[in-house]
Amino acid sequence: MVCGAALLGAGLTACSSSNSGTATTATTAGCHTRAATVRLTLSDAQPVPVVRTVPGGCVAVSVPRSPFTGSATEPPRVTPDGRLHLVSDTVQAGGVRVAYYRALRTGTVTVSSTVRIDTNLAVPEWSGLVVIV
Repeated sequence: MVCGAALLGAGLTACSSSNSGTATTATTAGCHTRAATVRLTLSDAQPVPVVRTVPGGCVAVSVPRSPFTGSATEPPRVTPDGRLHLVSDTVQAGGVRVAYYRALRTGTVTVSSTVRIDTNLAVPEWSGLVVIV
């Protein structure tokens, strides 16, 4: 089963800051967790979107489609390593990439992505923060 298939949760709540993507109350199959899934939509604007989760929680990271080619976004990069574990990564119809991560341990993680192009043009870099508490 793909991690993106949401199942109905029973009263689970995800927390996120006011400048983050949407938070959901669904448990995500494939992340092997009962903690709520939080949704982080990466942005190239300030302030950077921020979501919060707990160890064991699932984070759905959406990367906007490429303004150049429609769907050639790079898989998200996570810095530092060791705090988020990639569960699945897919490009949806319409060009939005969604990667699902399981939170492993406390700390702040930067998630970022860009686009693949065959020129030397400057390309947008999307980013966001995941705070695991």
